[in-house]
Amino acid sequence: MTYNGWNGRPTIVEKFTYNVHIDEGKFQENFDIKEVYVFDRKGRLLKMTTYGSDETKAKKWKVYKYDKSGNIVQRKYFKKDSSSDFQINYAYNRYGQIVRQVTIEPYIRETVTYSYDRDRFTAVSQSIHEIGSVNKSVSKWHSMQQFDAAWKEIYSNEYNESGEVSSKWEFVYDDKGRQVLTRWYNPDLYYVYHSDYNEHGSETKVKMCRIEKGDTSHCTTTTYKLEYDNKNNCIVDTLSADGMPLFIYRYTFTY
Repeated sequence: MTYNGWNGRPTIVEKFTYNVHIDEGKFQENFDIKEVYVFDRKGRLLKMTTYGSDETKAKKWKVYKYDKSGNIVQRKYFKKDSSSDFQINYAYNRYGQIVRQVTIEPYIRETVTYSYDRDRFTAVSQSIHEIGSVNKSVSKWHSMQQFDAAWKEIYSNEYNESGEVSSKWEFVYDDKGRQVLTRWYNPDLYYVYHSDYNEHGSETKVKMCRIEKGDTSHCTTTTYKLEYDNKNNCIVDTLSADGMPLFIYRYTFTY
């Protein structure tokens, strides 16, 4: 997605996050972090930098590299002292689908490979997680995904090393292709997410229910109050849980 879905071909987007709390009966905003997104003229995200309360000093950042088709081939993460934290490398098939993802950290390496059946709209992924450089600890898992004809994921099963299903995901979309219902469950827990959207296609409400041993009382409704500029970009996003504001996100754009 070029420009991360923002309109007007911005070169820089700044996102300011504020925590909201109640002080003497009044809502107060406390600045938390700033994120700066930098794009090239093709709309590709080149760099994302995170700043803390001191907006002049970067806490961390990541840079992106792309192939000729515009697919991300590398995300590289850096710490505030400019040392490398970790990186993720990607490879694709001729349809632009990921076939290999390698995460490299100090003493940790995870390799995930994907194979697709384009007639049945399915994919199988295999993961190998290695810890240590001498006496390696290796764990493996795999998953199976089912897609619709537009290659939107319908469900996926994750399997442990014994071949047993460890968890499941299910996804439902509306006639505009928006994900309106998500289910996740394992043998002990069951989560359900219902999503509503506005005319801009932005998510405005998510109702999440956590069901454990038949108890359905653990439900939380998260709402997003969104304000837009004349380019239909969101400039203020207020996140509330069960009617209580928790975070405010403010955006500025440079075109």
